[in-house]
Amino acid sequence: MEVHHDNVGLSTAEMSFLWRNYIGDTMLVCIFEHFLRNIDDKDIENIVSSAKDLANKHIQQAKDLFIKEDFPIPHGFGEQDVNLEAPRLFTDKFYLYYLIQALRGGIANYSLAFSSSHREDIRMYFMHCIHEDTELFNQTMKLMLEKGLTARPPEIPTPKQVDFVENKDFLGEWFGENRPLTSIEITKVFMNIENNLLGTSLMTAFSQTAKEPKLREYFQDGHKVAIEQVEKFSQLLAEDSLSYQPSWVQEVTDSKEPAFSDYLMLYHVGVATATGIGNYGISIATSQRRDLAAMYTKLGAQIGKYAEKGARLTIEYGWLEQPPMAIDRNELQNK
Repeated sequence: MEVHHDNVGLSTAEMSFLWRNYIGDTMLVCIFEHFLRNIDDKDIENIVSSAKDLANKHIQQAKDLFIKEDFPIPHGFGEQDVNLEAPRLFTDKFYLYYLIQALRGGIANYSLAFSSSHREDIRMYFMHCIHEDTELFNQTMKLMLEKGLTARPPEIPTPKQVDFVENKDFLGEWFGENRPLTSIEITKVFMNIENNLLGTSLMTAFSQTAKEPKLREYFQDGHKVAIEQVEKFSQLLAEDSLSYQPSWVQEVTDSKEPAFSDYLMLYHVGVATATGIGNYGISIATSQRRDLAAMYTKLGAQIGKYAEKGARLTIEYGWLEQPPMAIDRNELQNK
């Protein structure tokens, strides 16, 4: 039976994903605009320009859906949140590191949005977003490979045969000696290192350029948290004679002039911390050693505490844009 969209309102899932992705894309446009004002490599400039155009396209398509549904268009970010005259804050290489991580998050987010949506027009929107982000991801990864900027996860030998686990020791111990990491566990550790490396670079840049002293201190604390977590993961790899600990902090310049508003930087950190907590949840589900689950739980709690402080600061400064909410029946009844 054909579904007439005019008679079917947006579900809570469709509202939340459209609302959140719209704000996220407006933030990315500001970031890409600053990148494009401070870039030397023409190949990287072309790929960043494509990313900006794609974000703008998604913004307009989402805006059309909001208008169609008589849904208030989120405030998001705009020209007041980026200083295009500010000096370069990152190197060209960092632009590719940033873009590949942003696209990974976008593809994952759009995939969840697609599978959570019921209306055909909304599913088609998210499906096209997945396809377009995937195409740009492939182009970005190809360029990174050509420029020698990709880092592969630590390598292990190819198995010689299919084996089955016969000993419950495979699940490991809470303390003491444990079996080596599986390929799945190594992959998650590697990806969490890369996420935190991006965090250290962003926190360094933001703490240099934030106007508000409270926010400079908050970003400095975030840098410490990210460094600690990178060290934890690197130590885990070292126990199995595996190594991976590049640093992206050198890709941040010494500029102290704000390229972005304090509002945008604080929001960006909120997105990054939420992504980190989600990644740790997935890591727990795919790790079969008890000590790994305990480690991810502890690290996730540390990020959660940091994220809560950021949310309180956002409210304190009057920057927290309220998402769509259920009706407050208690308030209605009390009135």
